[in-house]
Amino acid sequence: MADGYPLVVSCLSLVINEPLLNDLRTICLEHSKDLRFSILLGTIEPERKEVTVLTAVHFRTTEGTTVKEQSIIPTKEELSEIQAFKYMLPFNLEVVGLAVYQLEEQSPTLLPEINRQIAESKFAQFLVTVGLVAINYYQITPTTPRTIAAQTRAFSPSNLLRFIYTLEFETAASVLESQESLKKALYDGIDLYWDEITFNKDAHSRLADLEREKRILDRVIEIQVPCEVKKLDSKTKEGNVFLALDLHINFLVTESLKSRALTEISKELNAAMKQDIMIKLQRAKYDRKIKRLITPQKIPLKFFGFELNGYLSKDNPSKYEYNLCLKLIDHAQLMAELGHTLEARLFLRDLIEYFQILGDQKVIERIMSLIQQMS
Repeated sequence: MADGYPLVVSCLSLVINEPLLNDLRTICLEHSKDLRFSILLGTIEPERKEVTVLTAVHFRTTEGTTVKEQSIIPTKEELSEIQAFKYMLPFNLEVVGLAVYQLEEQSPTLLPEINRQIAESKFAQFLVTVGLVAINYYQITPTTPRTIAAQTRAFSPSNLLRFIYTLEFETAASVLESQESLKKALYDGIDLYWDEITFNKDAHSRLADLEREKRILDRVIEIQVPCEVKKLDSKTKEGNVFLALDLHINFLVTESLKSRALTEISKELNAAMKQDIMIKLQRAKYDRKIKRLITPQKIPLKFFGFELNGYLSKDNPSKYEYNLCLKLIDHAQLMAELGHTLEARLFLRDLIEYFQILGDQKVIERIMSLIQQMS
């Protein structure tokens, strides 16, 4: 997942999940006074010339302020939080757009300025303005917003595939002398033998068939490299060091991938694993005494039909991921008010574990109080 998505060059059709559209209408009517914007999550499929918007994350106003007193587009800090959020998402689920409320009724002259700021930050491709009467859709361009049409469709919940991979290889012991050289060796090591990967399932299994498996365990797929290919002995060669790192990603099967087999997605899996290792290395702490990287713990969070993964290290936490998780508490509260009470409680329950690792008792008490209110 890149830091910024390229603007759409060719025309892609926009399809929005119908239940989400109903939520956006309700938010505009009942909650727009204390809601600044929503980021839209979906899939981008150039092969189908289609962008789908599946769900959204809602950002409330800061306590004690109104929408008019704050920018209705993300600040620089919030863009960093949204970037942290991208890393938590299943692979292939993207931040595709921004929704703002009552813009054309209250501040119609702001539309070109919002387009400019989104185009400069490149964090989204589409803008949706939700009004009391109409909902308008725009494609972001470098100059002016382009009015487009959108279709609605009801999407069934997707089962995520879970790919795991143990990266292991030998290299020169000199890589342990600095944090930078160790990180580089691990990151570059992902490409060693990648063209020789195998799977613990039939390599010709179609992704659509794997996705339909009901048990989570049946949707866990191990990526392997045969031992004889890696030529690893029980004892590391003199002057070398053995490096190993466990990788794991949640993988959303898009419509254009469903007909493909495991053997046909090695490029996508390589990109997904590189994203996982990159974030782990960014947030790892280097222990100089033992010359090891202490990588962050991955915290699963059930998030309204998907699963997020926080990359949490008590010794080296991400400020942006932490601040985002605080805002996701507000999002869960709003989702409960929209009728998604069970999903909100499940997410908040998982968030408790996140903040327990950090020892943030005040936040934990707030979450437990909210769960009680939703019971």
